[in-house]
Parts: sequence; structure tokens; C-alpha cells
Amino acid sequence: MTCEHVVRGYRELQIFFPGETKAYKARVLRHDPTIDLALISFLPDGDCLQRRVPLRFADLNAPLNCGAVRMIGYHQVPQGRLLSPGVFDGNLTVQEADQTDDPEMKLRSIQFLNCNYASEPGTSGGPILKGNRVVGVNSDSFGGHKFSISVIGVCNTLRRWLNMENSGVGIDDMLAMLARE
Repeated sequence: MTCEHVVRGYRELQIFFPGETKAYKARVLRHDPTIDLALISFLPDGDCLQRRVPLRFADLNAPLNCGAVRMIGYHQVPQGRLLSPGVFDGNLTVQEADQTDDPEMKLRSIQFLNCNYASEPGTSGGPILKGNRVVGVNSDSFGGHKFSISVIGVCNTLRRWLNMENSGVGIDDMLAMLARE
């Protein structure tokens, strides 16, 4: 999972991992510029997936209350490529959805999180971790405010991609369904 603006215009990608020179091939499975999410899948390439431990998304029923978070990303550096990820600590704040009667604003307030971690250009699409679980995807910054797509926004997008808007299917199961396509 990454941001749509990171892979915009691409169908196939080459992914490099820290400390490795081998490029792994991947393809863009789905993308949505409206919420700024894209799902990529590694092509069968020997040992790539066997050597990685995937991050897990937070439980959808867990409260997305304020608290400490950590954003991980590979930001741009002046001469060359960053070989290990930047780790940016901060806090998230969830807008109070019950302060408005506008259904669009209520949906937006649970699909996006406000965060105050520092970030650098190039970190879009990086995971926002609370503990060891992904609670969001780093997406945008504006006027010193950082925005990420919440785990609820990720789930709603996956359900829309699979035409399962009213289902109770979880993120892991939906990712597996999309990977089989």
C-alpha cells in the first residue's frame, strides 16, 4: 500500500530494499487519486516475499485516539539514495466527527488523520505506526500539518475496490483477494 501520487502513471515498478542492489518487480493493482491510495503487488520473483515480514494494519475496532505515532519513510537526500529509512516521531489527532452534521465531513474525519511528525519530501506512502500496527499511510502536508489516510480510509477503499462496501471483511482478507486477481 502506498499513495497514488507516488506511483501515478506507472503500471510496473522496480522496488529496492535497504542494503540490496537487486530490483524486485512489482505492479500497481489498484489506484484511487481521490483518496490518494494505491495497492502494489510484487511479481513472483524468487525470494522477495519470503525474506520480508509484512507490517500489520491496526484493528478497525480499536479507537484511533490521540497518541504517539512513528512515520517511516525513505526521503530524498542531496547526493544519492537513503539506505535506511527515516523514522519520524510525532502524535496524531483525530478530528471529532460528531461536531458536524455534514455526512461528507464525518466520513473525511475518520478517513484522514492529522499528525505532527516532521517529514521530508519523498516520504509519501510511508506507514504510520502506533506500536507495531499501521494506523495510517503518510499522504500530504499543508502549512505545517501532516495528513495520513487512516486504517479506516484504507479499509473503505479496499471494500470499494472489491464492491464489498457493506461487508465486514477485514483488511488482510481483502488484500489477499486483490492479490489473487
